[in-house]
Amino acid sequence: MININIRIIEKEGFRVVGLKRRLSRETLNDGIGEMWKSLTKNDMEQLQTLNESSHGKMPMGVYANMYDDKTTDYFIAVESTKDCPEGFSEYRLPKTDWAICEITGALPNAIAEAFSYVFNDWLPDAEYEYTNQAEIEWYSEGDMSQDDYKSEIWIPVRKKS
Repeated sequence: MININIRIIEKEGFRVVGLKRRLSRETLNDGIGEMWKSLTKNDMEQLQTLNESSHGKMPMGVYANMYDDKTTDYFIAVESTKDCPEGFSEYRLPKTDWAICEITGALPNAIAEAFSYVFNDWLPDAEYEYTNQAEIEWYSEGDMSQDDYKSEIWIPVRKKS
């Protein structure tokens, strides 16, 4: 069982820089897992050098650009204003309100359960609606397999009219 706390914040637009792959939504979880496993020590060092986030040292997962062929771009990225190195990609996120879902629980199940809860249980009754922009997974340092591991999902929202 996971524990989720949701708060709404407004955040100015920002840019992420990192590694990008276009993944099928049907095999998304496997593709993301393979992507994280394939990160090299050099990749992680480059991401750490680029990272200008006040929100932590770990790279984040960013889902962006849903395509008609049922694929999406997935980034392992950090917030940065620095030049984008060769082999990396950048993505700009607009100013928006975010439903920040603070999660306590072991990964990967905690993130999957949180997404399910937000879209199936929380959003239908909330005073906010999904804006179909990029979504973010934020990771803390530590053992992701532990029941007390902290992570977040950031869902772009706006007040219902």
